[in-house]
Amino acid sequence: MSYTIDFRRKVISVRKAEGLTIRETAKQFRIGKASLVRWLKRPEPKNSTPRKRKLDKQCFSKRCGTVSRCLPKGTGRAIRCL
Repeated sequence: MSYTIDFRRKVISVRKAEGLTIRETAKQFRIGKASLVRWLKRPEPKNSTPRKRKLDKQCFSKRCGTVSRCLPKGTGRAIRCL
């Protein structure tokens, strides 16, 4: 689950304003301590990169049933067309 940037900033500002420890802040906002530590280092979430697929979607849609031609070489997985 990803928290909004506004929420992250609010948590950090409350921690600073009230002088709370990481443990107390995490308990008050019901978040994980590790999440709070990560937010203190970097309040903005990381940019996610698109996942590289093993199967070429265009190839698969054109050749439904001949998946082996659509898989990159070296992948021995077979996928059924539903």
